Amino acid sequence: MKNNHFFGLTFLLVILLAFNHMVLADSWQQVQTTTTPEARQYHSLDYINGKVYLFGGEDVSSREYVSRRIILNDLWQYDEGNSTWSEKRPPSSPNSRKYHATATANGKLYVFGGYEEAGVASDVWEYTPDTNTWVQLEVGGNDSPLYNRLFFDATAGDDGKIYISGGMDVTTGNVTLSDVWAYDITTHGWTRVADCSSSQGRYGHVAAISGRNLTMGMGRRDETVLGDMVNVDLDTGVCTTIPVQGPVPDPTKFPAFTSTGDWIVFSGGTNQTISQSNQKATVSTFSNSSTTWLFNTQTNQWTQGSDGPAQNAGAAAYSGYNRFLFFGGNTDTGYSNETWVYTADIDNASSCASIDAQLNINVLCIALGSSQYQANLTPVTHPENAGGYLWQVSSAAPISSNNNNCANFDSQYNISFPCVNVYGTIYQVELPRYNHPNDPSGFYWTVGAATPVP
Repeated sequence: MKNNHFFGLTFLLVILLAFNHMVLADSWQQVQTTTTPEARQYHSLDYINGKVYLFGGEDVSSREYVSRRIILNDLWQYDEGNSTWSEKRPPSSPNSRKYHATATANGKLYVFGGYEEAGVASDVWEYTPDTNTWVQLEVGGNDSPLYNRLFFDATAGDDGKIYISGGMDVTTGNVTLSDVWAYDITTHGWTRVADCSSSQGRYGHVAAISGRNLTMGMGRRDETVLGDMVNVDLDTGVCTTIPVQGPVPDPTKFPAFTSTGDWIVFSGGTNQTISQSNQKATVSTFSNSSTTWLFNTQTNQWTQGSDGPAQNAGAAAYSGYNRFLFFGGNTDTGYSNETWVYTADIDNASSCASIDAQLNINVLCIALGSSQYQANLTPVTHPENAGGYLWQVSSAAPISSNNNNCANFDSQYNISFPCVNVYGTIYQVELPRYNHPNDPSGFYWTVGAATPVP
């Protein structure tokens, strides 16, 4: 039995290595696509079950030498497998908007507020990729924190709630906000979670949740661009300024950012340089940044990555294990419609599926439509390949998770794994469904295409 297991593991590794296509860690690659969304800023990007979704933002339309800004409500899907953008065109959509916040939960996209042609929006929308439909949700009545709030962030927890942090109240002299709220995606009710001090408030910032802690940082408060980081305990509501060790980014507002596991990744944004003129007046100079930084929420340390495209008000999304998709933004030459992929030098293996010595595959998270499961796949003998193996689901339990490294089923029940840990080496793996000649109605999977992850 041990020899069979060893042969099976060797067989698996040989197949995996046969699909070797390495990309260096801590590197940027511009993606050339035949179809691409319009150039824009203040849009959103979100990852759901192996695809990235772009929504809304602001474009500039030039006609007869007169430029005017156009607010958008188009929805696009990016498929990293073939590097293509496709417009989704649902039968109905939210109003056009920019400055909105988005988060994903249970295989769906949630859009909060933003700015429409008529003014500040306070609505909540839910998009279901499986049916390509938008549904407007209840906003929680007068308790909603979305009224007149712009430039805030939305982050999903593992508890069926999406957390709103920071922002600007545009009805009270553009006051910077420091509160944190939770939106229950089932009951559609709001709960105030924390009231941080005014010195910890911010907008145009980065934010992420790890466990029961929300980390927010960078951004802007009043006239000052920030560089600090704050931890919010979601159970107690206590806000603590994080003592960061080592090198830190320059203060930055409106970077393109995303997160996965214990990591926040951001690139670009606007830096502020403060100087004095004739020793009397203080002068602030703003410039687009191209720097890339990664913050680990467990060690509270920053790591600088390689420079990306210089822009602000762009958007980013996780796109698989240590890869992050960036699109658009405001550059020194105008709005951008460029697509970039950043491959980070991080260890994200704790959220990956893994294979043990008996070839059992432990899947921490697998998505089937809007449902998520923790599952185990057990090897069985391949009927047409001596010494080879197929896999069957031996157990599965429903879960609620914001694990970005969820495996997912496609419409044919093929399985895609963003990452599989094979004895310390990480692979992106496809398991096609196998039609078993002796059990045609059963569900079996075999090893397909795979790529080592740097």
